[in-house]
Amino acid sequence: MRSSPGSSFARQAVETGVRGKLTVYAAAYAAEFALSLGAWWILAEAALSGRVDAAWMLAWVAGDIQRTTDGGVTGIPADAGIDKTGAGPLTQVRKCPNDDDVPVSSR
Repeated sequence: MRSSPGSSFARQAVETGVRGKLTVYAAAYAAEFALSLGAWWILAEAALSGRVDAAWMLAWVAGDIQRTTDGGVTGIPADAGIDKTGAGPLTQVRKCPNDDDVPVSSR
């Protein structure tokens, strides 16, 4: 049974499950913040140790991983040409046992 419209805001919030939703939101925000902080830490560590790779930095900033077939003169998105119709999220990406340059994924 629902509480009356005139009941306190706190009581209505508890009855509709706001506390649980706020907890999930806070946890997701904390995880996002921690991952962002970790990414910046990795960037700073690479920059301060002199191991900055311009291609990886550009990919990180642009949020786009490219592939090339002409030695880096041109690039296309790594997933170009892949039919993603009905594809779900990938659960695992591993190196091919026979070739380190070949990623293998599964659903």
